[in-house]
Amino acid sequence: TIAPVPLSKAEVLPEPAPPAAEPRVIGDIIDRIATYRNARRTPVLAPRLPLGDAPETTSVMAFDAVTDAEGRVMAASDPVLSEVLGMLLTSAHPGPLTGFGDGLSPAFRLHQPVHAGRITLKGPGRLGGDWLIEAAPMFAQPRGNFAGYRCRLRRPPREAATETRAPENAAADRMRQILHELRTPVGAIQGFAEVIQQQVFGPAPHEYRAHAAAISVDAARLLAGFDELDRLARLQTGAAQLDSGESDLAEVFSETLRRLRPVLEPRDATIELVADHRPYPLAIARHETRLLAWRLLATLAGALAPSETLTLTLKQRGQSAQLTGALPQSLRDLDAFDDKRRGALSSGVFGPRFALDLAAAEAQAAGGTLAFTETHVNLHLPLTDGGLLTPEAQANSTR
Repeated sequence: TIAPVPLSKAEVLPEPAPPAAEPRVIGDIIDRIATYRNARRTPVLAPRLPLGDAPETTSVMAFDAVTDAEGRVMAASDPVLSEVLGMLLTSAHPGPLTGFGDGLSPAFRLHQPVHAGRITLKGPGRLGGDWLIEAAPMFAQPRGNFAGYRCRLRRPPREAATETRAPENAAADRMRQILHELRTPVGAIQGFAEVIQQQVFGPAPHEYRAHAAAISVDAARLLAGFDELDRLARLQTGAAQLDSGESDLAEVFSETLRRLRPVLEPRDATIELVADHRPYPLAIARHETRLLAWRLLATLAGALAPSETLTLTLKQRGQSAQLTGALPQSLRDLDAFDDKRRGALSSGVFGPRFALDLAAAEAQAAGGTLAFTETHVNLHLPLTDGGLLTPEAQANSTR
């Protein structure tokens, strides 16, 4: 017998390794570019709380538009296309979103050119408000039928009042800058004088201390004068306003006259106030009314001659309080009084003319006037509606 030949198990050969991948340098770069572009197209989700953030808008100062024969916008500049497309802009009559100035409707109705016409776009958006329009009519060929307008709209320039106020504000700014530069050295001189007068660094002779005290007083007067100049410049240019509040004009004038009485009695001079026993309420703070009253009454008191009596009358005329009175004889020539005012009662550092100018500026800022003739003074101030003081203002009036 033939013995079977044993079969050996088939050897499992390992699978051949795949060939090495070829480098895909260009392909990788293309894939990365595609991934980057897809990421740019995909909006980034940035959740925000609904805090009422206003949408970001950019102002538009001018844009172009083309209208059809009916006056409806059919093309416009890209930034405003979605906002004005279909709007009745150059129709014979204003559309629901437009308003025409004088002469604009007849020009559009007759298909005439328009130069610097006034037009208003209604609505709260960025295009709302007044515009100037330049419009040229278009006519189709070959028959010459009217085809619409080619327009340019631009914002009108600033008002002339704003432009004329700019130089005044610039002058006030220069004045305040000069005053600031003057305050610095004067304040330093005052500080060194007080150091000597108070003997901070050691004993000083009495004569030096007396000179230092005089220098400190003069510096304080200069600083007070700088404050008055700054206040006048601000009030005259509208850069500052009086503090609002409530005050009684009659009560403030009576209080100021009581404060001046000890100064006038040695000269046997008198200022009398004739007024009804009723409040004269003003819509300005009490301290502002006291400043105005002091500048006016102290200037009048300083000009009184011995045994001279001045009568002021306060009464209501319409919705205003009117104070009238004769000027002291010496105050009718301000230039001469300025030369002789040394030693007299004064309401300010720069003399009565400046004090009265500042009082007039304060009266104007309060909505009234302070005017002078050759012989009389007239003060008008608007009263608050109703003519009654609040309990808080009445409490202040009794102080």
